[in-house]
Amino acid sequence: MRKAMDIATLGCSVNVRLSADKKRIDRLRIAFGVAAPIPIRSESAERAAAGHLVDEALLELVAQESIKDVNPRTSWRAGKEFRLQLVKELARRSTKAAIERAGGTING
Repeated sequence: MRKAMDIATLGCSVNVRLSADKKRIDRLRIAFGVAAPIPIRSESAERAAAGHLVDEALLELVAQESIKDVNPRTSWRAGKEFRLQLVKELARRSTKAAIERAGGTING
């Protein structure tokens, strides 16, 4: 038996559909767990990403828009400010990974 638990500080999931030429976002869905009282999608980031070129600016846009829809709380596991930073960083990393899995590449 384990003597400790692993409890998520924050979770992020991204699903992306790219244009036929893999250069633009056709559709992006992004959701967070432990960033609000219940798991939540960031519709602001989803709208902002639609039609955007697949580049570094997209990753920053998704990160900044994502924090508009979340409402993390401070708990014994992590503070609100730390979770907001995680939202931005996980949005960047997860979006990049989803794009690469879909066959795209991030262009500077």
